[in-house]
Amino acid sequence: MKILRSIGVATLFLLLVACGNQLTQPSLEKDLDKAVEKLETSENGGLGNGILRMNYVTRFSWDRFYIFAPGTKGAEIDRALGFPWSDGEELAAGLKEGENLLVFVKNDRVKRYVQYQGRGEFVERKKPLTPHNAVFQAVISNGKTRVATVTDFK
Repeated sequence: MKILRSIGVATLFLLLVACGNQLTQPSLEKDLDKAVEKLETSENGGLGNGILRMNYVTRFSWDRFYIFAPGTKGAEIDRALGFPWSDGEELAAGLKEGENLLVFVKNDRVKRYVQYQGRGEFVERKKPLTPHNAVFQAVISNGKTRVATVTDFK
């Protein structure tokens, strides 16, 4: 009986570890996609203020936010984050043109990441953004939406 209980506990633990990235906000990619769609709508005269505040989209606490492009090397990701992250290079390598690796950090640990494949392409940002300055606008050019921080428009 104790062996069965131990196996059950170990299995549950492994499932929680495997799903750890999704536990904080399973719908994050979908929520980001809706936020970018609102940006596009506001750009075309629809409702909305034309601003995406990342801390309004996320439902978890984070200190820093990074945007990496396809093919970003692991050493570049580690340098930007300020600590080693073994998954970074493999995740960035799996991205296609127009996709991004969005990384949320809390207390010098990756809290959540998204291989964003939704509407629009976020402009790469290896310097950290905080919940206060992770504010974005959309630029639509040649039918493609690029999402950049408002500071990039200065």
